[in-house]
Amino acid sequence: MKIRANYVSNSSSSSYIIAYDQKFFGNLLKFFKDHQNILGYNTKVVDREEMLLYWIDDHRHDEIRRLMREAEENGMTILCLKLDYEQYSICDLLKSINDINGGDKFKIIDRD
Repeated sequence: MKIRANYVSNSSSSSYIIAYDQKFFGNLLKFFKDHQNILGYNTKVVDREEMLLYWIDDHRHDEIRRLMREAEENGMTILCLKLDYEQYSICDLLKSINDINGGDKFKIIDRD
């Protein structure tokens, strides 16, 4: 029998739609796909096209599309991450790197 001594969440993952400067961060889609096996069972990554087909279906659809379009017009790449709860800090790390370097290379468009 397993006994958990730390916080237990009802959800094992959280999803993020991010926009990032690929010239600065590199190819994050490839990075996450290459490392998916060590980032947790529930961790998934999809590009903009796949995300639009399957992930955006709620009342914020138009707003999210607008924010994505604005980011792309500014040269950013769109990515959707579904992260295991143990990996949430990855987006915090990317945001911190962004903030230290002028604040215009990474943006969380949506999070659930």
